[in-house]
Amino acid sequence: MSLAALLLAACAYVPTFGTAEPAIPACAPYAANVELLSSCINREIVNVLDIRAVSAICSTLPTEAEKECRRQWVWSASMSPQWEGVDLLKVCVGEDECEFMVLESRVPDSYPEAVARCDYWVKTFAEDCVRHAVNRLVSTYPDDATLKEAAAQPHGELLAGLIPSYLICQKRTTCPDLGAMTSVCTDSLNQLLSDSNAHCTMEPPDENGNSTGADQGFAPGTHAPPGPQGPPELGGPPAPAMP
Repeated sequence: MSLAALLLAACAYVPTFGTAEPAIPACAPYAANVELLSSCINREIVNVLDIRAVSAICSTLPTEAEKECRRQWVWSASMSPQWEGVDLLKVCVGEDECEFMVLESRVPDSYPEAVARCDYWVKTFAEDCVRHAVNRLVSTYPDDATLKEAAAQPHGELLAGLIPSYLICQKRTTCPDLGAMTSVCTDSLNQLLSDSNAHCTMEPPDENGNSTGADQGFAPGTHAPPGPQGPPELGGPPAPAMP
């Protein structure tokens, strides 16, 4: 979906679920005390099922309390397959910490797609987001060709500096060919090998060769680089099967 199409869809978006609630009745007794009211709403907002009501209620709070309100709801809603990633991002209204939580709950299988999402959606936490993507990548025990391809993506230097911890687990003393990033990996690996306390902290693969600690995430979206072509897609998980 192009960026223009995504923005048009956002403007035309009308939720069909639930009925908008003007307030949270349980918090009415605290209406005269902003601090207590904010605390109550941030506790109760997770029970609101209408996405329109979430934004309406959170927006009545002071700035920092509003951010926390939105984060609380998104954190709770991200655990449910009911919500598409784009719906959750609309509730975040551009707040990076909130959007970071969305990306962490809607993990693509593709490493390049994960990096593109980090750069597009969570610029403040982009490096932390990419670190998580690298950890998920190495937890699948990738081959050298996959690592070289990953190192050619944005933040290749960050990846090259992190994967020596993975190489230690494979008892390797040299880095694979990472193109322009090979020297970064080599320097980091040599430093790690010189540390007598360095040891593997990864879970070993199971009998099928799969990592027991890998984050399987949700169904992947379709990768599109940020820019004129539009942001990376954020598809939701598949609907649960009918009994």
